[in-house]
Amino acid sequence: MIYFGLTSGYRPLCSSWWRHYLNPKTYYKVVKWFLQRGYRGWADCDVWSLDTHLNDILPGMIRSLIHGNSYPAELSYGGWKKILEQMASGFEAGNKKDKFCYGSPEREELDKEFDRGMELFVRYYNHLWD
Repeated sequence: MIYFGLTSGYRPLCSSWWRHYLNPKTYYKVVKWFLQRGYRGWADCDVWSLDTHLNDILPGMIRSLIHGNSYPAELSYGGWKKILEQMASGFEAGNKKDKFCYGSPEREELDKEFDRGMELFVRYYNHLWD
């Protein structure tokens, strides 16, 4: 077998790899989920771990509002940008905290950042539009 200089022993051209990834049955669920997202806006696989899915997609969506034209009347544009960035950072912290054990100082810090982002998200939920 040809290893192409990989030291990990991974064999990218072995026959079992090709049989799996070139088999049309492998793509059934991917196509199904693609069609579900197009039809109803979400797929069955998105619900399996909804918190992780939202933590993945919301930071980018919230950061796109930073360049938008609207902000709440009680805030300045600069203040709104800071709040949006804190929200996005909070959702990113929600993804990162699962990599640390409960009770570790890193996890507690990420929990605080996530909680702050969620507080702002709930408070300004009706203002998240452009």
